[in-house]
Amino acid sequence: MRYKNNYKSLNLITNALGRNVYDSVAHLETAHNVYFKLCNTYEDSSEIKSSHKDTYNRQYQTFSQKPREYLDDCFARFESIVSSLRSCGPLAYYDNERAKQLLYALDDSIWESVKANK
Repeated sequence: MRYKNNYKSLNLITNALGRNVYDSVAHLETAHNVYFKLCNTYEDSSEIKSSHKDTYNRQYQTFSQKPREYLDDCFARFESIVSSLRSCGPLAYYDNERAKQLLYALDDSIWESVKANK
């Protein structure tokens, strides 16, 4: 039973990995060893955290509404980026800065519809 559970767990973990990561853990025989190898490799890596933070900052800075994208979808994408930034540490942007960033990112057609409704 113990071996059966190990192989089920091992199969589940390795199926979720990309090819490069899988190659680095394929030689390990237990799910426990694979789990700890992955944790040691990726969990506290400052290079990876820094890379993620840079990526999210770039997404934040270059954020814009996609053509024909609904406002709710645009806002959800923006909040997802902000949430990802929060996961990397303290948020460097205040509420008013985030509001400005979102408003500047909106398509001109939004403002035309606001004027038309007045």
